[in-house]
Amino acid sequence: MLPGLGGTAAAFLSYGVAKQASPHKQIGTGVIAGVAAPEAGNNATVGPALVPLIAFGIPGSITAALIGGALIYHGITPSPRMFELFPAAIYSLFLILLFANLVNLGVSRAFAFLYVRLAHIPKPVLVPGIIMIAIVGTFSIRNNIYDVGIMLFIGVLGFFLRRLQIPDAPLVITFLISPLAESSLRRSLLIADGSWTAALFPSALAVSLCVATVAFSVLFTRMRKHQSFLVGDTTRE
Repeated sequence: MLPGLGGTAAAFLSYGVAKQASPHKQIGTGVIAGVAAPEAGNNATVGPALVPLIAFGIPGSITAALIGGALIYHGITPSPRMFELFPAAIYSLFLILLFANLVNLGVSRAFAFLYVRLAHIPKPVLVPGIIMIAIVGTFSIRNNIYDVGIMLFIGVLGFFLRRLQIPDAPLVITFLISPLAESSLRRSLLIADGSWTAALFPSALAVSLCVATVAFSVLFTRMRKHQSFLVGDTTRE
């Protein structure tokens, strides 16, 4: 439900969590669990992305932003009082989402055989096609060759991150939420007259969240080292 993350970050996070929680499944070697985890996370963001839109008017994805624009165009302003002021529009939206999921299920089951065929395309044929589609899609957004260069640089960076076994999900999340974080930090500094302490730690809640972030980071690092040690022992056995 966090605004600005969306399906891409959810897919990376789900894949990383599944790989850490189930090291015995050998996720990353082509097993079905490595495919199911990111797809489940990606699909799970469709509904929750509407929660911040309906409650606060903050879209959680590009699709939610389009829906918000359509609602405003029809004179329906997203706010916490939407269920009270526009119940017909809200429940109509819920029914449309339910119907769309059923249609999506039917279409996916009907064309599942075609999707399986696509997975058997050789990599020397598939990879160049994906690269060309990525280049054309990136260039078509703003007709700027600079965007293509950034895309290729990020692709090379992701390749080296994989080779060095460095998780790429934090990089994706940072890229997605950095504009929002930068504007919020600038606004906080203006309110606090340039004081970093007053801007970053204005209350006990902010201090608690910072301490919890550091504590969870240390805990997850120790858990990852412990899991790597256990997997290494199993491999040696």
